[in-house]
Amino acid sequence: MSSVLFVIAPERFRDEELFETQSVLERAGHQSVIASTKLGLCPGSRGGYAEAIRTLDKESGFAYDAIVFVGGGGTTQLFGNADAWRIAREAMATGKVVGAICLAPVILANAGVLAGRQATVAGTQAATLEAKGAY
Repeated sequence: MSSVLFVIAPERFRDEELFETQSVLERAGHQSVIASTKLGLCPGSRGGYAEAIRTLDKESGFAYDAIVFVGGGGTTQLFGNADAWRIAREAMATGKVVGAICLAPVILANAGVLAGRQATVAGTQAATLEAKGAY
């Protein structure tokens, strides 16, 4: 059984990106933890709420088998977050599975872990990924 860290914005994350992905992984027997920049209930952009039980400054990319960065409009709050970058770098450095949905690949690009990798992103952020070396 593997452990998965879901990184969400403290508000306006995309509900379905978190809840559906988490549900599929948990049904497959994986354990999940939700972390954000604050503890407690975080409102999604579609009316749902997720409970962040950990804060990003207390998390490590080394501690999980996989990291999923969830997108949504609120994700822009994490584009420059040093703790999110550190988690991504730690996970990538140790060969962990790292995924990012919707706008969240910008976090990975800004962390410097997409250089030389194929990546996609929602919206108008493709130039951001390309500027950081993704293709």
